[in-house]
Order: sequence, then structure tokens, then C-alpha cells
Amino acid sequence: MILRLFALCTLAMVLAVLPVADAEENIKMPEVITAGLSVYKEKGVEAAVLEWLKGSPAEGQKNALAESNVLLQVEAFYGSYQSYELINIKEITASSRVVYVQLNYENGPVFAYFVIFKKGGDWIITTFQFHTDPTAILPREYVS
Repeated sequence: MILRLFALCTLAMVLAVLPVADAEENIKMPEVITAGLSVYKEKGVEAAVLEWLKGSPAEGQKNALAESNVLLQVEAFYGSYQSYELINIKEITASSRVVYVQLNYENGPVFAYFVIFKKGGDWIITTFQFHTDPTAILPREYVS
């Protein structure tokens, strides 16, 4: 009886740890996004947007830099970009994901999503958007 109880407790502990390990492993910020965030911190908004657009269908399009204007307006009110926090990654299919991120500025957060697509062996960003209102970016379950 004690051996059976020990085995059951051991199994329960293993099952409790496995999903946590998988979640931590899968919740890593994609390099295609962090590369742009590093460039943002070092060289500014326009350079970051150009980095995020590398390899995407919008690369080289004049209107593709429009989203940089949003971040310039944010900087005017919130100060300079400081850091980021990954909120979640939603797998849509094996080749596409939506990545939700909070960008931290001196005086407040900005919320973002990036749609990434597996092109060949690399991930590219197909679209992204930023907003100070989390309800404009995040799924309903995060803000209700």
C-alpha cells in the first residue's frame, strides 16, 4: 500500500513538472523580434523597423515604415525605450505564430503584436502593430 502511494505521488510530481518545463521551453522570444529590439535600443525606431522588415513581403515598401511613426509618438510621451517583456506566443499553425510583447518605456508600457511566419528555415515578421491601449492589441482574455 505504501509503495503504491509512493508511486502515485511520484507520478503526480512528474506530471506536474512536465507541462511547466514544456511551457518555459516554448515561451522563448523569437530571435527575429529580439534582433529588432536590440537595434531599437542602440540605433532608434527607424532602424528597428527596418530590421523587423528584413525578408518580409513589406521590405522596401515606403508605407512599411509608417509604424515607426507610432513609436516616435510614444517616445514623445513615454520617454525612451528601456526593455521588453514577453506576454505570450500563440501558435496558429506550424508555420505561423502571433507574439505578444510589452515594450517598457521610461514612463509607461506599450503593447505590441508580431505575426511571424516560417519561410524556409527562418522566421520572418509579416506584420506588427503597437498601441498604448492593451485592448487594441491583446486578446480579450488578457484584458477582461
